[in-house]
Amino acid sequence: MRFRFVGTGDSAQVPRFGCSCPACQRARVLNCHRRGPCCAEVRVDGARILLDAGRMDLAESCERERPAAILLTHYHADHVQGLFHLRWGRANRYRSMAPRMPKDVPISTRMPACWPSSLGSNRSGH
Repeated sequence: MRFRFVGTGDSAQVPRFGCSCPACQRARVLNCHRRGPCCAEVRVDGARILLDAGRMDLAESCERERPAAILLTHYHADHVQGLFHLRWGRANRYRSMAPRMPKDVPISTRMPACWPSSLGSNRSGH
């Protein structure tokens, strides 16, 4: 098993807008000091599992390698904001990525292609 932190920032992240503390000033100059939204990645037996989905590049990441699952610790914006790009992507793109979905079901009622069907369709956040 391998565990990797992808983003370790809190809801404000680093650098924070309008902040002039040394950490934020350093992060503006050196990208390696930036702290992005919450997300981690676990690899078990070749399967990629994401913990939280705060990454804004989640759609690109899922196109390169789809995760076996996405586990959300809780439903705060900084933990789920990457899912919105998956949910409201172009309709034709999702149809081509997930041909097993019936074409007569509107895209707005489907789960994102990056989510495995085993996660179900509960959208309440619980």
